[in-house]
Amino acid sequence: MMKSKIQILYIVITLLLGMDMLVYYLEKISLIGYYSDVLLFWIWLGLTMTVIVIFWKKILAKIMLSGLILGLICSILPMMLPFYTLMLSMSLRSTDEKRFK
Repeated sequence: MMKSKIQILYIVITLLLGMDMLVYYLEKISLIGYYSDVLLFWIWLGLTMTVIVIFWKKILAKIMLSGLILGLICSILPMMLPFYTLMLSMSLRSTDEKRFK
């Protein structure tokens, strides 16, 4: 009984967050105040982790966690590449010693 209530709450929060993002990107309309959007996102993130823990034995929870981790890695990757390029260009490991001889 508790699992179904959490699942319904998660679906409602997810739809609310999705509608909020869609309306913001299309019409530049947001919820009232800055913290309402932030609070909605953090509630969604907390419920996401709760749903993953509660429904861990189901394959969809594992796919959901994998998708979230993959999305996080893919969002970090574009900003890490310039950082690694800069770091490797300044370090001795990346320089070819034959060029300096």
